[in-house]
Amino acid sequence: GAKRIINQANDTDVIVLCLHYYASLGTIDELWIKLEDSVYLPIHTISQPLGIAKCTSLPFFHSISGKDDTSFIYGVGKTKLWKAFTNLSAQDIAACSSFPEADSHEIPDSMLEASKRLLVKAYGGKNDDTLSSLRIQKFLSGPSGTLLGLPPTEDAFMIQRAALATIIGKL
Repeated sequence: GAKRIINQANDTDVIVLCLHYYASLGTIDELWIKLEDSVYLPIHTISQPLGIAKCTSLPFFHSISGKDDTSFIYGVGKTKLWKAFTNLSAQDIAACSSFPEADSHEIPDSMLEASKRLLVKAYGGKNDDTLSSLRIQKFLSGPSGTLLGLPPTEDAFMIQRAALATIIGKL
């Protein structure tokens, strides 16, 4: 088998998928992405400090933080969301990679619950907060009448949409 693979791409989706799959391949020593202007991105080096659990859950993180086919979260940038993601428990990070089979559209409850905890952290909530309680806190403490900076509701379609976009994107 090949020991070194070079993939030419200039799209974040491809980089995320390469990180996701490199973590589980195990038979390739080096995986590179050639970007514009002969810049090479060493996926094998980037994946090491992230670890297998984070790499395998990166497609979901990428979907929920906003990409080509999903919306970004208003008021929460990728950096803030990444910080919240890296502070999730190992169990929640693993849940973010627990995708169903491609022919199923049932999103595991563990993935939905981990997603909610991720958003609570991203919006500055405490471990025992829920999205609903955090929405109330933010509404009461914010400028009167502003809804833009509120976290999504508990039943937010955006969480489910991000999970489904991840399943489709991995095909």
